Amino acid sequence: MSESNTLALAAQRTSDGYIAFSTAAAHWGLTTQVRNVVWIVTRTHARRRRINDSDIRFARLPVKALFGFKRVPVFDYPVPMSDLEKTALDCIEYPERAGGLSEASAILAKAARRWDWEKAAGYFERRGNTALIQKFAYLCDAGHMSMPEAIRVRLHNRMKPSSRTYLVPRRHSEPYQNYDREWGVVINIDPHTLFEN
Repeated sequence: MSESNTLALAAQRTSDGYIAFSTAAAHWGLTTQVRNVVWIVTRTHARRRRINDSDIRFARLPVKALFGFKRVPVFDYPVPMSDLEKTALDCIEYPERAGGLSEASAILAKAARRWDWEKAAGYFERRGNTALIQKFAYLCDAGHMSMPEAIRVRLHNRMKPSSRTYLVPRRHSEPYQNYDREWGVVINIDPHTLFEN
């Protein structure tokens, strides 16, 4: 392995992790943003490091969130990385690790053009987070993504009648407020800022 293969060197820093968030999005061609940060999801605590010109940051997630990754070749070296669908899920669940909600929604829109809808919906269901499903479905509608009707019904069935969530945490809210009744999402940012990267 070459010393210039930052992703491979970073992946060796943890035995149970995978490359994720904006780093995986860049690998899959879902973002044009160039960052000097390599994100690694892990279930154990690890300190930030620096390799070459990149900051290596570790995001500790619960064991039930550690799925949807595979080894992909990076300069002929196998590197564990979230797959296309899990990259989008992780970016929507943790938008600050993707460059913000605007960037995360743009990543979702690009991923949805070529992903397996059945697999994506299964990942969102497996994650078991109703608020995440609501945000995902709202963003799919807002971004005019062609969600198959069977997937729409499945996601609706995962919601409770009184389910309600905010698109961004209230501490990051803007004065703008609207409500999407279908998915129970309070849109507390200007929706015109979504899907931009």
